[in-house]
Amino acid sequence: MRPADAPSTIGVLLDLDAPPMPVGIAFGCAYVEDRKGKLVATWRLTIGKADVPGLWVCVGRRFIEVDEWCEREVIATEG
Repeated sequence: MRPADAPSTIGVLLDLDAPPMPVGIAFGCAYVEDRKGKLVATWRLTIGKADVPGLWVCVGRRFIEVDEWCEREVIATEG
C-alpha cells in the first residue's frame, strides 16, 4: 500500500476466502522505500488482544513481515 492509499487502521482477516469477519486490527505506523524509491506503508498488527511482533507491509491483501518483504525487493532488483 502506498501512503496515499493507506488508512490509519484496517481490519485483519485470517482467510481471504472466508466471510469478511475481522479477527484483528492493523495500525499504520511508518513507511519504507521499495526498490524504486517509492514509499510503502508499514503496519503493527493486533490479533484479538495480542500484539503480533514486528512491522508488516500489506501486499495483495496479505501481510508480509518487513524483513521478508525487503529480501524479496532485493531479489527482484538483482533478478
